Amino acid sequence: MKREDLKYEYIKKRIIQEQQFFQWLQVLFRLNIEINQGYNHNSADLFVVKLYQLLTEGKTYCEDVISRLPSSEIEKIHFFEHILKFIGQFETDISIAELDFLEYKRHNICHIFQNGYEQVQADLRIKKHLKNRELSEIDKNLNSIIGSEENEFEVQKKLFKKYYSLIEKLRTDLISIQKQGNGEKNYG
Repeated sequence: MKREDLKYEYIKKRIIQEQQFFQWLQVLFRLNIEINQGYNHNSADLFVVKLYQLLTEGKTYCEDVISRLPSSEIEKIHFFEHILKFIGQFETDISIAELDFLEYKRHNICHIFQNGYEQVQADLRIKKHLKNRELSEIDKNLNSIIGSEENEFEVQKKLFKKYYSLIEKLRTDLISIQKQGNGEKNYG
């Protein structure tokens, strides 16, 4: 492939990823409103995936976009900085046990087995860490948060109620940023 073809493919990839990111946010915002109006298992599962991935992959994406934008793209920089600020504040506002629960639920939704959380592995090796954290600490957090309610369903309902206003504020803030810059995205 010629250098100009590579450059074209790279630019195309960036444009597509930006659209995918905006669509991801829109779905997260719609699900946030939907499950606040009435709990639905399918919407709740999708909400967990969207939220967790925003906190992880979305954070990395926003940092990357900001680092590449020219200083003349003030509105766009502000937009992505606001999302990063939300992620940082969200992680501060919720407990590590809640983050562990969100990650665990995302794994449950996306994978049949939860082998990463098992201390005894298939080769009979004892696993003590998951992502540089003590597996026993994560297990303790999960037991604590799940044990705080009658069942996982009730835990999710309680957490989603807490998260609703945080995510709704992000949505309204992004709409405000969009209106200030006469942007094209619609987060309503």
